[in-house]
Amino acid sequence: MEGKDLRILVGPIDTASFPTRLGRCLAEKGCRVWVLNTSAHRYHATADRLGLARPVARTAFRFLRTLEDRGRGGLILGGPLKQLLIFGIFLWSLIAVDVIVFVSGRSLIRGYWDLWIYRLFGKRVVRVFLGSDSRPKYLSGPQDQVLDSISERKACRKLAARVRRQQKRIARMSAWSDVVIENPLCGHFQVKPFVNWFCVGFPHDPGFFEWNDAITDDVQDKKADSTGFKILHCPSNPRIKGTDRVDAIMDRLRSDGMEIDYVRITGMPHHVVLQHLRTCDFVIDELYSDTPMAGFASEAAACGRAVLVAGYGWEALRTLVPKEFIPPNLCIAPGDFETVLPDLIRNQERYRQTGKQVLRFINDCWDSSAVAERFLRILAGDIPDHWWVECEQVGYWQGLGTTQDYREQVLRRFLNNEGLEALKVNQKNAFYDLMSRWQIADKPDARDAIEWPSPPG
Repeated sequence: MEGKDLRILVGPIDTASFPTRLGRCLAEKGCRVWVLNTSAHRYHATADRLGLARPVARTAFRFLRTLEDRGRGGLILGGPLKQLLIFGIFLWSLIAVDVIVFVSGRSLIRGYWDLWIYRLFGKRVVRVFLGSDSRPKYLSGPQDQVLDSISERKACRKLAARVRRQQKRIARMSAWSDVVIENPLCGHFQVKPFVNWFCVGFPHDPGFFEWNDAITDDVQDKKADSTGFKILHCPSNPRIKGTDRVDAIMDRLRSDGMEIDYVRITGMPHHVVLQHLRTCDFVIDELYSDTPMAGFASEAAACGRAVLVAGYGWEALRTLVPKEFIPPNLCIAPGDFETVLPDLIRNQERYRQTGKQVLRFINDCWDSSAVAERFLRILAGDIPDHWWVECEQVGYWQGLGTTQDYREQVLRRFLNNEGLEALKVNQKNAFYDLMSRWQIADKPDARDAIEWPSPPG
């Protein structure tokens, strides 16, 4: 497949701006690309602004979004009209498109039958999972809310039902896709080998940003006047990002006499976040992550800012991801955060050097041209062996959004109430093997022991 000969549809929503970025870099390689964005995100640049959406569809979706924002009546009228428009785009794509790239867990037809029809028509289908849709719900911080103020047995039944639906969706999406691209720490439900997401990356180029000098060598030194050392924390969901703990540690450091200008922003437009990135010293991403460089962290890296991100999966990633594709962020264990942060503040040379390293990584490995070339290799079926991950290799259990002690309690009680079958993972999976050993070790009467713990934060 030559890039100039490919007609590619990317969508159906602009999750983390990845579809827009991917569409832009593929278009620069000569592909004809259309980015379908059925649900606009007011905080991200979209395909509309970058000229990747078809004018008729762009205008129609803009009208329907306006209609839906006008209350219940607008939703009642706008919903069916939107579905009709999406179905029309599906029919058009059967003729006009060669490759369909779906990002996360959305599709064009309920039940994902469009994937089967695309395959029937000889179209190449690529599914890219970014974490939220594929990560098992018993490993996901946002899903822990189902455990609050509810009995253990009822909570487990409710969680098990959500897991069954999730696993069924992912199995169907994966089976009916030619290639699946996935974070190896979230691939528990995959039914066949998948391409390691880190071998693709998050495409970056200056044109995507809303200001012109985003990615330059001297941006590290462009700081606005601020009092003390400026640290930026920008949680999309403070509950699962460890924000309460970050706030508490910042208060303690300032009470100890450290001059820190701590800025925490949530729910702000994209250009405001970018402006803060330009004027901070470094960034705290999150405390319980399963990726060393998510979307926000990659934008900080593109500004030459060191990013501190905590999580439990770094050793696992080092065994699954080729060395050249691992982002050089400051990746630490959550328990080390309180000791690492003061040392980092005192050692300016360390965070400046890290900022230069992550900027070099963005410019070399995650540059839009480099990402496009790797993606075109995937579309052509020219996938190196070391890019693949076997399902049996997935064994990460700490998940995202909370401490590993809390996650262990959730998993053990889920197993005691619902059994190994409720995990919905292959018995050859490393995660399944670990859970089976946990179940054997637990006492049979543990299911009625105590109530759910309160999640941290």
